[in-house]
Amino acid sequence: MRIAVPLAGDDFESEVSEHFGRTRRFAIVDAENGEIRDVRIVEFPFEEHGPGDIPNFLREQGVEVVLAYGIGRKAIAHFEALGVQVIPGIGGKARKAVEAFLRGTAESDPLWKERISEGREHKT
Repeated sequence: MRIAVPLAGDDFESEVSEHFGRTRRFAIVDAENGEIRDVRIVEFPFEEHGPGDIPNFLREQGVEVVLAYGIGRKAIAHFEALGVQVIPGIGGKARKAVEAFLRGTAESDPLWKERISEGREHKT
């Protein structure tokens, strides 16, 4: 299974990015039998992106599952159309998020939409 996680920092030990569409780096994680086998960090190759660009890019990388915190409904629809499962509301450290997902214990923040909306309102 190949999993993508948007990163707030430069490596797999950083936080999951709160804003999926603003991230520049993704951890692409290969997992087998519930264990992480390989991790590589990929940079999104475009400065600007339009609807579907990130889903298409990640699907081209072979991604089957996306763990994200804040992600828009259009992005989710693009991923679903490509056969990629999206689990929103997943925060914390990227490695820990993937490990929890693989154990079946990942918990999605039920208030992720509200928290992202509040964050947008406070930014100037």
